[in-house]
Amino acid sequence: MRFTIIVKATEDSEAGVMPTEGLIAGYTMIQVRSREEAMEWARRFPNPAVDHGKAEIEVRQLFELDDFEQGPAVERFRELDLPGQGEEARKP
Repeated sequence: MRFTIIVKATEDSEAGVMPTEGLIAGYTMIQVRSREEAMEWARRFPNPAVDHGKAEIEVRQLFELDDFEQGPAVERFRELDLPGQGEEARKP
């Protein structure tokens, strides 16, 4: 499973001098065995806010073609032969 950990800017973060709505201060992509493991990684992230103020860190699962029910739409996408599709893309 792949997840992205998104660190959002807030009025308490260093980016707070500019409008922060929808502003992403940074992100990290991780590959883990479960959602729980992704949450453990997110808990290790330092607080991006100045003086440990309010901060928002969001964890989102990334989906791949293999995660969806097989059907015509998935097959049409596979035919595009784009990089990053399926199990083959995960192998080093």
